[in-house]
This record gives sequence, structure tokens and C-alpha cells, in this order.
Amino acid sequence: MAAGNEGRWRVGELASATGLTVRALHHYDRLGLLEPAERTTSGHRLYAEGDVRRLYRIVALRHLGLRLDEIASVLDDGEPGLAEIVRRHLGRVERELERQLRLRDRLVGLVEALERSLEPSVDQFIDAMEAMTMLADVAEIARILGVSRPRATKLAGSAPDFPPSSHGERVGRPVWARRQVETWGATHPDRGPAWQRPSSSGADGLTASMRTITGLAWEQSRELDHGWIGDEHLLLALLHPDCPGAAREALETCGLTFEVVRRAVIESVGDSSDTASNGALLSRSTQSVLQRAGLKAVELRDETVSGEHVLLALLDAREDSRALALLAEGEIHPAEVAQHAIALTDRGPAGSDRIDDAPPLSGRIHAAEVARILGVGRRRVAQLAVSAPDFPRSEMTAHGYRVWSRSGVESWGLAHPDRGPALRRLKPPVPGDVGRGTERILEIAKAEAKKLNHTWVGRDHLFLALLNPNCPGEAGAVLEALGLQLEEVRGSYVESMGDPYEPHDREPVIPPGTYRVLEQATLTALELEDEEVTGGHVLVALTQDWEEGSLQFSAVLPEVQAAALHERLMAETDGMMPASEPSRPRPHPWESSVRVPHPAEPELSPSPAGHDPRRRKPWGSAVFDIPGKPWSPVNGQYRIDRDGYAVLTSEGQPVSSLTDEEGRDVLDEDGNGILKAVAIPDGSEVRHWERS
Repeated sequence: MAAGNEGRWRVGELASATGLTVRALHHYDRLGLLEPAERTTSGHRLYAEGDVRRLYRIVALRHLGLRLDEIASVLDDGEPGLAEIVRRHLGRVERELERQLRLRDRLVGLVEALERSLEPSVDQFIDAMEAMTMLADVAEIARILGVSRPRATKLAGSAPDFPPSSHGERVGRPVWARRQVETWGATHPDRGPAWQRPSSSGADGLTASMRTITGLAWEQSRELDHGWIGDEHLLLALLHPDCPGAAREALETCGLTFEVVRRAVIESVGDSSDTASNGALLSRSTQSVLQRAGLKAVELRDETVSGEHVLLALLDAREDSRALALLAEGEIHPAEVAQHAIALTDRGPAGSDRIDDAPPLSGRIHAAEVARILGVGRRRVAQLAVSAPDFPRSEMTAHGYRVWSRSGVESWGLAHPDRGPALRRLKPPVPGDVGRGTERILEIAKAEAKKLNHTWVGRDHLFLALLNPNCPGEAGAVLEALGLQLEEVRGSYVESMGDPYEPHDREPVIPPGTYRVLEQATLTALELEDEEVTGGHVLVALTQDWEEGSLQFSAVLPEVQAAALHERLMAETDGMMPASEPSRPRPHPWESSVRVPHPAEPELSPSPAGHDPRRRKPWGSAVFDIPGKPWSPVNGQYRIDRDGYAVLTSEGQPVSSLTDEEGRDVLDEDGNGILKAVAIPDGSEVRHWERS
């Protein structure tokens, strides 16, 4: 590697020569891990030969699996620190080798039996499968026993006869043999209290901890004079000393600190967008993270939503996430951070309840809970209830659910290890990569979009797909039982859009909002212990914000109530999930609480193509491009019709939504938006975004 200037390398030259990225070298500098020997008069980094040698040691230690904070400790403290860390790494490798050797011994036994033309015993097969897959972490123990994750941690650590754990190298924390946990649970009914699903405490759908985190993110946005609250501000909030939960500790364990991330945000975004006076708006990506945080708590069997759940949701963000870009700069993989967050909270809170004062865990349980106890899918529970002669009898609730005795199911499971194939658990969804079974539903929705000449696949197309006879699951039958027919609903949708769309040859795109519905559907399937996503799960996801007008044509279906639809669907499928509460609608973060009588709206002029803008829906928005100011929605917005033409009044003024002082949409008494004419900022102009 040749030095660029008298034994000095610029950051780009060093990155190119070593195969690292410039962003990684910048991150090492911010951490104090690799500070350049000099800087040019213009502030550019210059690295010397000693820096290159230090960088070699950093790269070598990273290949050993050390974290950046461990590397800093080794380089600063010398050889004793290195020996201890390598010894720790060796211990992890040896534990994994021990696990693999146990699996090897079981597989050797199977092979020897097969070579002797003997059928291996059922116990041999079960032992081998258990060594490969039948392991449970703390969250899975909580699902098996019907308790919360902190309670499962307490049981595993304090109950004298609880099954022993081993180190799960794949998950980086203790795991238990599932069958042993089931056996223990069947003989210990006094392991309660039962898990309670986390719930919000306000009209915004957020818990107290989530409001604290959102407030901290808003403060960071305001201090940086940003006009939005993005996931980079959420990351700063999670590193703040006042952030509840274990997120800060998990991030700092991986080498991220508040000061480092704040400097990185300023470098990448800037510390002033000249928009703070207009207020900071919650970005849609941030709203999605907050939504998903509650689902993470359910997935982990926690009873409250805290910082670690927001962090886990943030780590599942889309590829264009600024927060994930900041992690990538530090060569920190999201899975590494997630592992630390879960491991830290698996320890349980200090001073949790004692083992000997717990009430018996009994009562009636629904099909999904039966599936959790037996380790099978919910469909398999329905089969066992019909085909297994000694399966516990079910009872029918007033709402149409079947329920079983918990103790009866646990006793039956203990006596029947051959209860059927183990559950093929769905993977938790990530943006753009959703659960098994969604592909078919998405293809049907895309066909509906093409039939209507639409260029996108939205929630409405998903709803139409549910009414299609080829859609898997029970959603179509439930909707038809409520009087909804595909042709009538499609006609209502077309009418709500105004003029029909013109034919085209473009492939419809799938916006993030549609993927979010499918992600929610996958999480619903996960919670119901189903092995694939069907139309029923998508319908549950759609009903969660039905009352907020998320469907374009929902206003023409007022007689179909979300709660009734949800209840009918759950009864039809032996499910049991809490329905949304239409009596307490949650306002969108971009909606004002102000409600006013609807004023006379401005008269609109035809578009350049001669169309009435009110017949060219849905409308979108465009932002004024103001010279000298960065592109931002707070510069001022105006509406465009579906063809891309600016919506103008008869006097030629652009129109936008009426907003309050904080930039939130003001609605009329019926919940509809209000149009107003807006002035064109000096130096800017209205553009037509004509679609090709």
C-alpha cells in the first residue's frame, strides 16, 4: 500500500487500500478507536504508519468476533486484556463444540441402527430432534407455561426442581429442553400469575414508556433544529439516560454512545434545517416503529412496552433507515444489538415476585394457548379435538369460542408426546419480507389493482382480495356472511375515486403501508400459533384501524363495524384476540384535535388535461422548492391530483389542508379534511408532476 503524501494517507486512500468503508473509518474516529495523526488545514483526516498498524489490529480483533468496545479495551490496556477476551471467545466456541458433539452422538446412534436394518426407537428420534431444534428460550418457556417472561425468568432461576438450562449458542443466552419444561408445568399448577397482554393508557395508543421515548426523541429533534422526528431521533432517545428499559445498555454494550450517535447525526443530516419554529412532525417510519414496539412486547411475552421493544422494532426498519445506517457505520449488525437487548431483559427485573406465593394457573384457555402448551399449530389443535378420542372436551363460550381446561390439556400433553408435527413457527416479519402465505394474497390484490388500472397495490386492494374466491382462509366467508359481495365493494371503491383510471402497461408498485398491513397480519398469525398467513389474519390487521378511514371506501360501508367483524372472524376460526375499540378512536399523529364546522371550500379550476380535480382522486402532495432552504415538508405543501397536476383554485392559487399551529390537519365535525388556498413562497413556483 503506497502512502499518498510523505507517509500519510487520506481517509479515502486508506479505505480503498484496506477494503473498509470511509464511513467505518469516520465511526472509529468518533469512538476514539482510531484517531488520525494529523488533519489538513481544511480539516481532512491524514493517517500515519502507526495508525495503519493500529487499524490492522482492529481488523484482526474484529475477525475474532470481538466488539468495538472490547477492542478498545484490548488496545488501551495491552496484552492481559487480549488474553482474557480471547479466552472468553474460546469458551463460547467450546460450548458450541460440546453441543455439536452431543448431536453427533445421537446421529451416530441413528445411523448404526439404520445400518443394522433396525428401526430406531422413537426415543432416539426424539432425542435427536430435541438436540437439533426442541429448545426453548425464556420467551418460549413463558408461552408454554402461560406466564410472563419476567415470571418465567424467576421460575427458571428460583424453582428448585426446574429443568436445568444449557447455553444456546445460536441465540446467545440460556435455553431449556421443551419437553422437560412441559413436564414441569404439568405438575406445577401454582406457577402463576397468568400473562397479561400489554395495553395502552391513552387515546394515542401509546404506553407511558413509549410517550417518554417519543418525548425524548422530540427534544433531540428540537435541539438539532430539525423539522421532523425520524428514527435517528428515536435512536438518540434510546441512548438518553432518562430512557426506560434496557435499550441504552444494549446499545452501549455494542459500542454506541449518545455522544457518538449525536455527532454522526449532525454529520449526516446537519444540526439546523431552519424549521424548528414550525414544529417537528412524527415521520411515518417512526410511527411504524412505535406501532411495532407493542407487537414486540407481545412476541416476547412481556406485560409492558419499554425501550428494548422500541429498539427491537427499530432494528427491523427498512433499508433506508438513518438509524440502521448509523449502526452500519460502526460495523454493528442489528442482530447483535437485538441479541444483547433480549439477553439483558431475560434476566428479569430486580425484586420480582417470589415463587411460593403464586396463585394456581388454571381456568379455560383458547385454541392458540392450547397450541402453545402442546408445541403444535392451531390447525393441529382443531384436528386433535376431533380425532384424538381422549382429548379434553371443549366448551363453547357466549362469543362462539371453543375453550379447554388448562390442566386437562397439560395432562393430556404429558401422556402424548406423539401429538403431531411440531409447529413450524413463522419468522417475525421485517419490512419488505413478510410471512409465509402472504405471497398468494398479494398476487390476488395485485390482480385487483391491474383490473382497475391502478398503479399501486394498497389496503383497498388487499380488502378486495379477501373477497376473491381464491383467497386462502375464512375471511371471504365471514365478509359475505355480513352481506359484502366482491362486485358491489369494487364498485363502491371505483366510485370513491372519481373518474375511472385509464389503461396502462405499468406494473403496480407495493407501497410501505401495504407491507405494514401484511407485517401486522404475520404477527397476528404468530400470536395465534398459525403456520402461515391467510386472509383471516389480513382481515384482522385491516380491522385494527378500520374506524380511522384507512380504507378509501370504508365510508360507504358504515354498517360493517370492525368489532363485529373481528368477533365473527375469531369465532369462525377458533381464535381469540382482543378486538379494537371503535368507541375510542385514536387520532393520527398528523391530525389535530381541533374540530370546526366545515366552511365553504374554494372553487377549483380544471387541470391542464381538462379534468375536474375532485374526480381525479386519490390526491397526493408536493413540496415547495424554496431556494436556500433544504427540501422539507415544512417549507409548505400543496395538493396534486392523481395525474400529478397541481390542484389550483379558480384564481390560480394552490390548495392544501387546513392545519393548526403545530402543522397538524384540522378536521371538520364529521372527521373530514378542509381545503384552503395557500400563498406561493417567494422565489418558488408551483410545479405539475405529470405522470409518464
